[in-house]
Amino acid sequence: MPRLPETIRRQRQVQDCLAEWAEFEAGFQRSRKGNLWRVYDGLTVTVFQRVDGEFGWCIAADEDDTQFSSRGYETEEEALEVLGAELFC
Repeated sequence: MPRLPETIRRQRQVQDCLAEWAEFEAGFQRSRKGNLWRVYDGLTVTVFQRVDGEFGWCIAADEDDTQFSSRGYETEEEALEVLGAELFC
């Protein structure tokens, strides 16, 4: 049975999202302080270790327009995933 056009469209959307995520994740660098950061779509995004030992994220358009994660995450990877969800969703 041939695939339905809707199924093909969804597969392409998933492939596009995975490619965008790979590009997003690959663009990070380490700062001198050890934080992950990059410029993405005109925004400076950062994943950092908080004073309490957990990890958080920050999205900054400029000095006056900055958004921080509302909670901490156990791992840097988890904070990065939530940051990506914030940007993509």
